[in-house]
Amino acid sequence: MLIPIKDERSRPNTFPIVVVGLIGINVIVFLYEFLLMGTSDKAINSFIFHYGMIPRAVTNGAPGAIFTMFSNIFIHGGFLHLLGNMLFLWIFGDNVEDILGSVQFLVFYFLCGIGADIGHILMDPHSAIPSIGASGAISGVLAAYVRYFPKNRITNFFWIYFQAGFFQLRAVYYIAIWFLMQLFFGALTGSSSGVAYGAHIGGFITGLIIIHLFPKRQEALDYYRASHGYEED
Repeated sequence: MLIPIKDERSRPNTFPIVVVGLIGINVIVFLYEFLLMGTSDKAINSFIFHYGMIPRAVTNGAPGAIFTMFSNIFIHGGFLHLLGNMLFLWIFGDNVEDILGSVQFLVFYFLCGIGADIGHILMDPHSAIPSIGASGAISGVLAAYVRYFPKNRITNFFWIYFQAGFFQLRAVYYIAIWFLMQLFFGALTGSSSGVAYGAHIGGFITGLIIIHLFPKRQEALDYYRASHGYEED
């Protein structure tokens, strides 16, 4: 098991208001889900099927199906699902928000979420199972991160049987390993694993493509490059 714990920030004293806001909304929605779970299985299942993205509904042009390509980003299937996604958003999102600015980052995030849904639909267009979670949109954030912060060191916690510890890995290597794992397990299991690997792949590819369309905050990028010695490489 390999879990990212922290990274290097692009600049000191910058507050990622959109990242914090997205985390807050996801937590609030999950608390609402938790209340529904305490009511009945029917209530929570109805909520997920109504706001989750169902590929078959989108491909058939069902009323309201396009809206679920936005709403599903804020729904999670359990506490660990929420915790993992919010951890990745917190670690990788703040630097990207600093580069793009808050408004552009929010637009970028939603577009990556849509790209993730398209990737999931392409993998299984006739699926009647709702796709939920922020991981597809966050995959796009990882793509932007590796584009602008490849030399950042990611501190990871590892746990292999009875051995555990911490080590650092540059972002370009960490994210490359992560993406190759999505490709491998996506090809191995398809849509039968319960994990939307197609959404992860779609979100990441979308992020790689569209990040070039967003003007960057040059002062933030210059600070990062100077602090990492890009001029000398």
